[in-house]
Amino acid sequence: MPAPPEPFGTAGRLVITSSLALSFGYTGHSPSDSSSTSVRFVPAVDYFVARNLSLGGFVLGSYDSTTTEYALAEVENTTSAIGLGISVGYNVPISQIFSWWLRSELGFYLAHNKTQQILTQGLSNGAASLGGTSTDEEALVASLYLPFLVHPVPHFFIGFGPEAFVDIVHKIDSGDDRRLHFGASSTVGGWF
Repeated sequence: MPAPPEPFGTAGRLVITSSLALSFGYTGHSPSDSSSTSVRFVPAVDYFVARNLSLGGFVLGSYDSTTTEYALAEVENTTSAIGLGISVGYNVPISQIFSWWLRSELGFYLAHNKTQQILTQGLSNGAASLGGTSTDEEALVASLYLPFLVHPVPHFFIGFGPEAFVDIVHKIDSGDDRRLHFGASSTVGGWF
């Protein structure tokens, strides 16, 4: 009989995870309609340096677009962001197929926001730009992510759990705008 596989959190194991969020939406209301697209991808690599203790790093890429249509014009908002960070985690084994991976992260990201107003009605030659604005953001963010993991087969897991972040620094152009966020997200990964 073969030996059972080593559990998640075994020292010397490399873990590859990803958080992927896709969102497409449409909201109709008077006097405007809006549609949105959002993509966020966060691949990460962690290494268990000791039993259940992990150190790691991640990169972030995201794109958000919202178009709001009014009677005579529309407003387009887009945001693109890139970032990277480090993490430390501790895995709490619950059973052979369940664990709780407590992770703390420190990350830095840069974002560019653009808003464009377009006159779409009342012109004989189509549409005309009414102008727009753009801003740049930079942030240093501390976060906590506490996913419960299910290990349905050896070397693979899926998870879901609460998350929170707070800005240590968050600058939009020359202004300071710190945020606090609470939510939940999912993850999927494997280890070898």
